[in-house]
Amino acid sequence: MNKKLFFSVLVMLLGNFLLHGEDKFTLEVKVKNLSNSPATYSFRVSRCMVDFNGYKDWDFLPLLGYAGKNGLSSEKPPQEIWLNRNEETGWMKMPGYGKVLHIYNETDSPPFCEIEIRVKNKQQDISRLFLWKDRPKTFHVYLYYFPESAKPPLLTLKTADEFIEETIQYIRTEMKDFPLRKNPKLIAFSTDFNCHMDDEPEWVRKNLLLLKETGLNCFFDSENSLFLSQLVKDMGFLYVDHWGTSIWPLTYDGLDAKRRECATVALRSLDSYYRRINRDNVKVLHGDDEISSGSFEEFIALDSQVQPLVVSYFKKMNVPLSDIALRSYDEVRLVPEVSKPPYREFLKKNNPSLFYWLNRARMEYVTDIAAETGKIAQKYYPDAFIISPNWPAAGVLGGGYDGHGWDFWMVYRKSGMKGIYGEPTPRYNFYLQGIFSWYGDMMRSQIRNGPMGAYITTARGSYPCFLNHFQVYELAARGAEHFHWYSYGGMWGNENYANEIVRDLLREFAIIHREFAEAEDYLYGSKPEKSQIAVLWTPAQEIWDATLHQEIVALYLILLHSNYNVDIISSYDVDGGLLKNYKVLYMPFSYVERKTFDSISSWVKNGGRLIIDGGGGQTSG
Repeated sequence: MNKKLFFSVLVMLLGNFLLHGEDKFTLEVKVKNLSNSPATYSFRVSRCMVDFNGYKDWDFLPLLGYAGKNGLSSEKPPQEIWLNRNEETGWMKMPGYGKVLHIYNETDSPPFCEIEIRVKNKQQDISRLFLWKDRPKTFHVYLYYFPESAKPPLLTLKTADEFIEETIQYIRTEMKDFPLRKNPKLIAFSTDFNCHMDDEPEWVRKNLLLLKETGLNCFFDSENSLFLSQLVKDMGFLYVDHWGTSIWPLTYDGLDAKRRECATVALRSLDSYYRRINRDNVKVLHGDDEISSGSFEEFIALDSQVQPLVVSYFKKMNVPLSDIALRSYDEVRLVPEVSKPPYREFLKKNNPSLFYWLNRARMEYVTDIAAETGKIAQKYYPDAFIISPNWPAAGVLGGGYDGHGWDFWMVYRKSGMKGIYGEPTPRYNFYLQGIFSWYGDMMRSQIRNGPMGAYITTARGSYPCFLNHFQVYELAARGAEHFHWYSYGGMWGNENYANEIVRDLLREFAIIHREFAEAEDYLYGSKPEKSQIAVLWTPAQEIWDATLHQEIVALYLILLHSNYNVDIISSYDVDGGLLKNYKVLYMPFSYVERKTFDSISSWVKNGGRLIIDGGGGQTSG
């Protein structure tokens, strides 16, 4: 590929990736009450991360207002200005930044009204009159949809029932030459769907039927309703995923106190009646979402509160007092006397060894808690395949101990977790073949060939949807056995309904599910051939400069595309003697623990080949 073509493709990809908003449109609504009882109605819209015209907050179901004789008001109007029989609001202008308009009946009487809706943009101008009678409290109308993931949306005015039925028929038509003969059984495919208590049961059932039509065999049951939990079971989903236990809120009152707190929460949450409905089919228990160890700055600021924890750890690790420039462990102070916030940078500059060991002390405590939450969850779900926080692989590409790319190697060596669940970042998801092998091998290195699962993030418009195949197959080849479709702008459960439907994404899901159903006997339990090349990861580098882990990614991809299998190993692996299994070790960064450095030196003297960056090999701890 010549340079001009390369940069043209890169600009096109980045342009698609950075495109957040869709074409704006105007939305107007008029309501006429046909009931004998006075009535008022409220309006909300479903929004998502990538297509609400620059409104970048996390309110996915914002309130637009209430209908009354005076039109649209921000608060529920007093009853004297509700709509009487045959009264109407006139046209009410509303923000055009949502895909689905949700209309709520705010009275005790059954709804009976006419709803006229107009939507308009530069290309389309459509309107439709709806009759809402004797239905439950919510009425859903689709305002636009994406016929194809990389193309602009089309305005539409369809009821939720109509749209879901059309989409089911679309999947059946597209898959007529690839019928669903069976579902995958060994490898699970899941997604979320958050319904509301007021949603019509039949409409909820149709949404689940759409997911079943694609070949989905697992369902994330967020326990929003007893009805949904029972419906998931009755509709024959093979597996169910649940939330597990969490380390949050993170406190430093001691491990015993935190263990009691987690056990109490687990008794209330993991043993609920909702859970018992699908307990036998639970595949994955997700712990903390995008887990973070909290701010190191906040930890330092606690000072005397965490000083006993720090001193205990220092004594356990025999931290040399000369390293931290103190005469006694009792002299340890987290907040330097002569400094002001931020303390982190002052410590890093003026007492780097203390900075390093405080990081390690905090991580020891946090990972102890994380391991305990896993052990508690296993008591309630001993047959769950994976019990893991959502480990964001992106964190290791620059998160650091201060972010969420923290020391999961330490967690798994405490035998608290069962399997690992990761979230490959969509940041690298365009045309970078091999990047998902990297995520798989990163997870595999931590759990040491235990069960693995991954969120498959499919950002609408950032790259063609057929690249979902690259994600799933690369991860499956590395041993992943559970996949959760998590589609920014595709079908994302956080938007409350299965309303973020992009039809060609659903078609792609349907193809993948059918392929895996036919081929999973060959894919299940896959793992790379034994490697003689390893790339080192160290906690020391994560503490001092996590951004250099991007070099690990680049090195890994160079080796992979040169047809070399690569294992990622940690300092803990080297300390445990694992290095004897390899002939070549790459260390593409600067910092390594002293004990690990000594082990590497001994391995080199016995014939091992070390490839290191200039300036590498600086020791900590």
